[in-house]
Amino acid sequence: MKSDPGDFSEHSPQIVIADFDRLLRSGYEPRMQRWIEYLLLLGVFLILLRVTSIIGSSWTEILTASIVPGLILFLVHCFLRRRRRRATESLDPGIQAILRIARRLPRPWQQRIFGRSARCDELVEAARRHHPEAFAFVGSRAFRELEDVDLTDRFFEPAPLSDGGRPSWSIRSVVVLIATALFFIVMLLPFIFMGQRGLAVLPCSIPFILLAGVSLKDLPWFTRWRRQFGRRSMRTIAGPGFLLNRGRVWTRDDSVLLLHDPRQTGWKVEATLVGPGGIHRLRLHDRRDPDLVTFWQTWAHPRPRLDLVAGVLVSLDAEG
Repeated sequence: MKSDPGDFSEHSPQIVIADFDRLLRSGYEPRMQRWIEYLLLLGVFLILLRVTSIIGSSWTEILTASIVPGLILFLVHCFLRRRRRRATESLDPGIQAILRIARRLPRPWQQRIFGRSARCDELVEAARRHHPEAFAFVGSRAFRELEDVDLTDRFFEPAPLSDGGRPSWSIRSVVVLIATALFFIVMLLPFIFMGQRGLAVLPCSIPFILLAGVSLKDLPWFTRWRRQFGRRSMRTIAGPGFLLNRGRVWTRDDSVLLLHDPRQTGWKVEATLVGPGGIHRLRLHDRRDPDLVTFWQTWAHPRPRLDLVAGVLVSLDAEG
């Protein structure tokens, strides 16, 4: 029996829910975090090397002390990889096929340089072959942020969307704000007490200003301002059953939506649209995020209105 699109259940042929959040990492690879991890490993290696040389150890002991941390990390990596493999094998064969392709999708910067990838067609074909009626594949952790969203039959006007940042306060936001303020105070007070003028202090404060700029993404008021600017730019527009971004179109008829919780990131839901328009990703927060609610209500709308796409494109071209 065909399920109602607004009925969230694991047996719905249109919304497929599976536990694959930890098996699919974010499309926005945290390269800075990886570099920090590599630097920390290098620091541990140099410290161990220095300690063993000071206490007069032999080269055998020095090499042993240097290899042990790497060996421990290798064993942890093997354990996590084996656990991911077991979790993958427990999934539906169709979900496994989709995840294998989704892991190899290009990053945003790769798509900008090399253009649309042929893996988009492979993923859509695999989804249609195993789940022909599905328009969304949702991870179980991401589904927790969507289960309370009301899917109604009422008509939704195409609306602009924006993503990224942290739209509501959290413990992380407060900690980042306090830590950044204290860092500024502690590092700049010595210059002020030495009687330096403001212009003399400015060059020394540039690194701290850059640090504060990186931290802004975790502050809700900056996120709200940035998202308002993004909506006014009309770059991304969501309508009943479709999404537009800079002239590219994704619809429920020709595209596939993956929703998952990427973990270890600043957002709880990452939406990946794959179709003829290529790949488009949205970084959204939790159920309090109005852009997440709008996106899900339009994409999973019980009555998609794909006939509105042409009109929206024409109005965007007219506005320039």
